[in-house]
Amino acid sequence: MSIENPHFEKPKDDKEKLVQFYDQLYSKEGAAFAEGEPEAIVEKIPVLMAGGRALDIGAGEGRNSLVLARNGFEVTAIDPSPKGISKIQATAETEKLPIQTILGDTKDVPLNETYEAIVSALMLHHLPEDGALVFIEQIKQQTRTEGLNAIVAVTKEGDFYRNNPDTVNFYPDVDALRQLYNGWEILEYKEEERQYNATREDGSPMRNVTVSLLARKPAG
Repeated sequence: MSIENPHFEKPKDDKEKLVQFYDQLYSKEGAAFAEGEPEAIVEKIPVLMAGGRALDIGAGEGRNSLVLARNGFEVTAIDPSPKGISKIQATAETEKLPIQTILGDTKDVPLNETYEAIVSALMLHHLPEDGALVFIEQIKQQTRTEGLNAIVAVTKEGDFYRNNPDTVNFYPDVDALRQLYNGWEILEYKEEERQYNATREDGSPMRNVTVSLLARKPAG
């Protein structure tokens, strides 16, 4: 699987550079990620539950938010890129979709809200490891009983981490996400090597092992 996701690690205490990078990426013609297609595990959410409230954190241009909104979910989409948020708003307005947008990051997740489904796709490696672990616990708490979490993360197994092994950012071991969701029903867990547009020194595409997890919160 090939996706349009060049590696860009958030500079410490420099959110502005991250926003500038993604604004530039989203200003180009066409979709920046996966040709605009949602993650496969996100497409399964409407099959497993008939609508509800959904939260998409690191929504980008909305490829995951849109598929949920088109299938009966009321979606809150959060992203720090004004360009990304503008694209989501434009599509939502054109299609009259129930999507609320928030220009922000994980610190801007509404803490007093709960959701039937929460999505975090390919954004955890922008967080420091301790912050990512706190964030995962937070969204687990904000998921309603028998609700779903869809997580996609870049692991240590690949070029991104090998090129910067001293990073403080969150690159989990391959099985770490499953362990973090111990006690939840793991509906799907997939490890796959993905090719990225970022290149190695020899010009060949970078490759990383990415994990996708879809889990249901237990009752009681």
